[in-house]
Amino acid sequence: MGIFGKKTLKTNDKDNAKIKMVEVSQLRFDRDFKNVFQQENDKVAEIANDMRANGFDKSRPIIVTEAFIIVDGHSRFMAAKKAGLEKVPVIIKKFDSRDETIEYEYKMQLNSRRLTDGEYFAAFLKLDEIRRSNPNVQGSSDEAIGRQLNKSARQVCKMREIAKKADSALLEKI
Repeated sequence: MGIFGKKTLKTNDKDNAKIKMVEVSQLRFDRDFKNVFQQENDKVAEIANDMRANGFDKSRPIIVTEAFIIVDGHSRFMAAKKAGLEKVPVIIKKFDSRDETIEYEYKMQLNSRRLTDGEYFAAFLKLDEIRRSNPNVQGSSDEAIGRQLNKSARQVCKMREIAKKADSALLEKI
């Protein structure tokens, strides 16, 4: 129990959530991670303007791998570069696999964005692909994927049917 009589959160040994200041030039994009969701140019410009006036909001550090590859915070990184910042706050997070890293990124993005139905569908496709390619992953059911997407199992089932029945041209449009 914590000091307020509530259960304390258990932390994973991989999560040493210490914020460190790192030179912007050390950070790198990974195409697969950056392309999870598109960065909006007007939003990046808005964030950059705020950074010029107020500095980088340290309560929202960029999440990176041990190799300084950006996992979460692509727009903040782009805005920091645009604002001319030399250092930014980061949290270095350890991941056991590339799939675990991508799943973490989806979780972070799904919790912080208002997504279109097409973006939810794309997230479903990627999460389902990860689960199908790794038979040892727990939670490959529609219910488990639904929890990740904040959707019902029925909605996930419908997405699965669309994915099965739609041709590639239709999937591209979605």
